[in-house]
Amino acid sequence: MKLRKYSTRAKLHHSYILGTVLHPCLRSHWFAATADPDDAAAQEEAIRNAEVVFKYIAETYLDTPTPSHPPAVMHKPIARPVVKTSSFLASACSFQRPITAATTTPTLKRTPREELAEELTRYFDFEAAPIERQEGEEGCSNNTNEPSAPEVLLNPLLWWKIHATDFPIISRMARDYLAIPATSVAVERVFSKSRHICSNLRSSLKETTITMALLTKVWIRSGLFEMMPPKILRRKHGDNGAT
Repeated sequence: MKLRKYSTRAKLHHSYILGTVLHPCLRSHWFAATADPDDAAAQEEAIRNAEVVFKYIAETYLDTPTPSHPPAVMHKPIARPVVKTSSFLASACSFQRPITAATTTPTLKRTPREELAEELTRYFDFEAAPIERQEGEEGCSNNTNEPSAPEVLLNPLLWWKIHATDFPIISRMARDYLAIPATSVAVERVFSKSRHICSNLRSSLKETTITMALLTKVWIRSGLFEMMPPKILRRKHGDNGAT
């Protein structure tokens, strides 16, 4: 009961909407699955409401300059991606996506707001959507650096890293919002581990030292640091250590 209470509140928060739309496999059309399956008007309204919130937040990014990138590479139109896994994320992504034809428009001088509107339209139309590799196919489906749909499910930031030039403004939103942890469990575990460092025998440690010790331990376990085993010096009998 308590979980359902907070789940309802979370789904109304803009961070939940943005995080869902920013997932390359979901985007705004996923919200149609939250409406009545027999009511097409309700499904369109759910999609439209999500896109309105997304556009409102995206416009706030126009106040900050966008880093310059090389020209984006146009991708071929992709049909409905099919993810062949039994995970919850895969089942959540198994909904009908729109199929749009990629059109090359001449480069014209446009205002930042017009560029954002065009970028949002391409993203909502599932341009460059992740696809499933064919069985027996070596490498990725359309590009040697392109992640497959199962890889994107587990690591959407990898997809955004590759397509940052295609969606320069939205990719900045992805870096900001997809980095937000879904729960505070990991943070609480870090604080729980602090009691092993801040013991009675270490009551004089400074806050900087405690922070560095906690983060270093987490980073090592996460594989961000590669620890080298200590060098073992073997001394022979009669060796005084002189070189």
